[in-house]
Amino acid sequence: MITLKSAALRALPAIYLAAGCLAAICLVGMPSQLAAQETSQDSGQQSAGSATDPIRYITPTDLENAMSLIQGADVLVEPSENGFSITLPSGIEADAQLQNCEDRSTYRNCRTVSLIINMFNPGGRDRAQLLEIVNDLNKRDINGRSFLNDNDHIIARFAFIASGNETLRQLAYKVISWEGTTKLAIQSLYPDE
Repeated sequence: MITLKSAALRALPAIYLAAGCLAAICLVGMPSQLAAQETSQDSGQQSAGSATDPIRYITPTDLENAMSLIQGADVLVEPSENGFSITLPSGIEADAQLQNCEDRSTYRNCRTVSLIINMFNPGGRDRAQLLEIVNDLNKRDINGRSFLNDNDHIIARFAFIASGNETLRQLAYKVISWEGTTKLAIQSLYPDE
């Protein structure tokens, strides 16, 4: 699903700052109430203790904590039918899933976070033109991949794998970078929005 909040999209210039910020959206320290070691009620596994602790598994709490590191806008994370719905700082809504889990029903030992944005079909283009757009998106986007589904909708996907070397701060940074690329793609597909 994609929701465009036009004013929010136009308000964010499309530049990356050296400090790891996209426009006015920067990473901040994890709020102290979230930084304390806690155990996910869903899985019984330990959540990351701080923004800089390496993560081997990702819990729903870790996903919320990583998104809380994005300053400049409220990032809304809500449970949904297939995982979570995340409203990113630009107003784009993404579907999120914890994957590669020992037990997906309880989110036990999940190693991957997957974010998916349906950019739909901008209309007025045949499948060959849409595939050309997808190829161009994939040339520019180092953080995710785009593809064309059976309904000729352009889908953007980002996956983050918890390898034991990555941190919640790195997850938040990669989401911001991917969001910037995706936002530019949406603006080029829907210039009048």
